[in-house]
Amino acid sequence: MSKEPESGVIRNVPKGRSGVSDAVELFANANVTAFSRKKGRVQGIAGSGIAKCRMTASYETGVVSISLRSGKPLMVSVRLDEMMALLQAAATRATEAREEKK
Repeated sequence: MSKEPESGVIRNVPKGRSGVSDAVELFANANVTAFSRKKGRVQGIAGSGIAKCRMTASYETGVVSISLRSGKPLMVSVRLDEMMALLQAAATRATEAREEKK
């Protein structure tokens, strides 16, 4: 039996593990892109691949975090309200684009 959490399933994270009462998590596969640099400036895409990731969110902390779980460990966190605004804008724009095609 695998100890790896099932991808695509949203779970509540116990306060004892997360430190907050409302944390949730989702394990997924992420596309990770590396960029080539020259003299500190991005030159292009050096490569990409799939990495397992864990996404967490909490209203109590107001943060969404994405942690890469394979390869070089890395975590990116952003404000929950900014993430929600971005997703809402994407949904609105997708609806507008569908209407423009008619």
